[in-house]
Amino acid sequence: MNRAAYFFLILTVVLATGLAGFHFSQRHGASGKVQVDSNALEKLWLLELPDTGGKSQRFSQWHGKVLVVNFWATWCPPCKREIPGFARLSEKYAANGVHFVGIGVDDADKVRDFAGKTGIPYPILIGDMDLFRLSEDLGNPAQALPFTLILDRQGKVAFIREGMLDEESLEKVLKPLADTS
Repeated sequence: MNRAAYFFLILTVVLATGLAGFHFSQRHGASGKVQVDSNALEKLWLLELPDTGGKSQRFSQWHGKVLVVNFWATWCPPCKREIPGFARLSEKYAANGVHFVGIGVDDADKVRDFAGKTGIPYPILIGDMDLFRLSEDLGNPAQALPFTLILDRQGKVAFIREGMLDEESLEKVLKPLADTS
């Protein structure tokens, strides 16, 4: 690679990184609070998706609980790595009104097979690419996987993570939200 091409490549990476940082800061604001399109949040609460058994599930059934919504796919290694930690925490915090819902944005049969083999203890819903596009307005501008959205008991966004969320970091977010005292 000649020097001019190398310089152009470096400049492109620097500019792209700067634009991504600017976009991220605009979504999260100066206060650290997450800014999410309120119409997208309303769409999420009205959403109805099939679970792995084919039964339709409404998101509104979980209103009033702390809700951890995780978009994932069977072909996504970080998605598969974070699920065991999510499973443990879903069982640990279930009595505190914390509910987990996984949305497999993948072939329905592959999602069913994976969920069945791994014994995920929380509902797994089947999504499609149109639903995945909704995640952009929910705080996932890169439409990355995995993507986790946590809603508080009032149905407001408490936390967003594009990319893998490890068990320890997730627990730090859940602990104060689950506290009912």
